[in-house]
Amino acid sequence: ILNDILDFSKIDAGQMSLEHIPFSLPEILDSVIGIYSVEAASRGLSLAWHPENTIPEHVCGDPVRLQQILSFLISNAIKFTKTGGIEIRIRCHPNPDPKLTGLSFTVADSGIGISDDKLEMIFQPFVQAESSTTRKYGGTGLGLAIVNRLVNLLGGRLWVESQVGAGTKFHFSINIELAERPATVKIQ
Repeated sequence: ILNDILDFSKIDAGQMSLEHIPFSLPEILDSVIGIYSVEAASRGLSLAWHPENTIPEHVCGDPVRLQQILSFLISNAIKFTKTGGIEIRIRCHPNPDPKLTGLSFTVADSGIGISDDKLEMIFQPFVQAESSTTRKYGGTGLGLAIVNRLVNLLGGRLWVESQVGAGTKFHFSINIELAERPATVKIQ
């Protein structure tokens, strides 16, 4: 909770700095899946990532912030899913700048879902979709606000689709620089 509050305060104050280093996109995705696969399996949930087309092996950007965004969305999906699973889809989009590529991520779950009238408010700090959510599932209501602001810092956008009882899909898209050399940094 303290780290969430500190991150939110740094972003809010304009003091969050982003790295720009080469990294392996598949390694980041494998790492995040590895972190949450045990928790998902212990709940009887499937968890996997699938590229919808060819994604770049090496990119330049902030691997820690990308991992933070994906980690929160996956953790949230696991928390609100009782049966089924969580799937992460990645799609690469052309960019007019040949040094950049567009990436779209979707974290989809088969969980409890969010009602239409609550979708916009979930990105507000300290807000959860239902008051009973905090009692039943825990949390501070800061995570999605942090994710939204991190995606914005990366020059992207975040949106959500959901249906009560049928699951939720969080989507975000960013433009990222293609790396000219192999990744030199591994994220644990």
